[in-house]
Amino acid sequence: MKTDFDFEHLIQPTRIHRDLYINPDLFELEMDRIWGAAWIFIGHESQVPAAGDYYTTNINHNVPVVMVRDKNAAVHVLHNRCAHKGAKIVTQRSGNVRGAFRCAYHGWTFKHDGSLLKIPNKEGYDDTGFDVSDPINNLQSVAQVECYRGFVFATLSKQAPDLVSWLGGAIDCFDNLCDRAPEGEVEVAGGVLRYEHNCNWKFIIENLNDTMHPMVVHQSVVQAAEDYISSLPPEAAKQKSEAEIILPFGASYENFEQSGITGFPYGHHYDGGKTSIHADYSVFPEYLAAMISAYGEARTREIFSFNTHNTLYYPSLTIKCAIQNIRVIRPIAVDRFVVETWSFRLKGAPDEMLQRTLLYSRLINSSGSMVGPDDLEVYRRIQEGLPSNANPWVEMHRQYGREEIHDDRVTGGGTSDLDMRTQYQAWKQYMTGEAFR
Repeated sequence: MKTDFDFEHLIQPTRIHRDLYINPDLFELEMDRIWGAAWIFIGHESQVPAAGDYYTTNINHNVPVVMVRDKNAAVHVLHNRCAHKGAKIVTQRSGNVRGAFRCAYHGWTFKHDGSLLKIPNKEGYDDTGFDVSDPINNLQSVAQVECYRGFVFATLSKQAPDLVSWLGGAIDCFDNLCDRAPEGEVEVAGGVLRYEHNCNWKFIIENLNDTMHPMVVHQSVVQAAEDYISSLPPEAAKQKSEAEIILPFGASYENFEQSGITGFPYGHHYDGGKTSIHADYSVFPEYLAAMISAYGEARTREIFSFNTHNTLYYPSLTIKCAIQNIRVIRPIAVDRFVVETWSFRLKGAPDEMLQRTLLYSRLINSSGSMVGPDDLEVYRRIQEGLPSNANPWVEMHRQYGREEIHDDRVTGGGTSDLDMRTQYQAWKQYMTGEAFR
């Protein structure tokens, strides 16, 4: 595998080289230097509510891990690999192991915290130099594991800063998501929408805050929604409210420009803040009453006034505070990744809030939705077009040089390419080993 790339050439202030999307050697380096170093989202604590509950995923394309809760309620993220012959300890996506993990090959068993519990016919190791107490014989924990407000992250790097420092100013979006619950906590509810994309993983996170595309890519579905709404009788309020979820995706350039984009170190960013395409969503009376009862009127207004559209925690997690859903990115190959959409219940909120979240996910993010497939079609066209040697560059000039730089963030107009420039500055820092220096 080639490793001696000229990263200064590949990433320039206003353009990036097409190799970032189509070169398999670069992809393998990304898995090692970005996905093997950054804090990667694993799951939410509510996915493992009881002792022995586990959830499996990958940190990158070839490092399987298992998130598990032990009998003392602590949550661990362990390499999903037996210490003996290397077999996966669990193969199901989720489940419960009551007593201990047991390898299906030779029966080695491990406690929920990963420590070795028992080796069958252990006498065979007597006088061989094998040390049963050596920690290498445990299920190994990843280098670091931390949780913020129920969201569990892990990193394979011992040099990565603590999670809160890594999240930086973008942590405000996690706080806003959870503070929208009258009890201050959220929990995973329902199943997952898992959607495979035959293209490079970076396309979707570039697209999150690319506000120059919605009125083009989603034009037909917005027009269809408008036509549908105009055909409804006055009493069809429910049908109208559902169709209206589509309309903001056809907002004008001016509306998106006003929302603004905010970028942070390590590649994080969000659009909105004071306003977003979700800012005009109605507040259900019962939910408003529960929030005021929990926080008071002033604090409730403050929580609702912070409105973002998409927030990216580079490279693996995107969240929507106002909608209470997240999307998780899992790369597989240079031209293949999986995106998962999870919905959250606001603890203490009426059930209609969760139903709105589930409805939004189905309408926007599912493989059979009316918005997500529009984006995927464009990603596929890019993946197929980039191998052409007509032009080796992808540009990101919009509003370059107009950003305002603050202590911990950079801000710009909502239609700028600030989100891409933020991501690829971080990409280069990770790939050159400078991210945590």
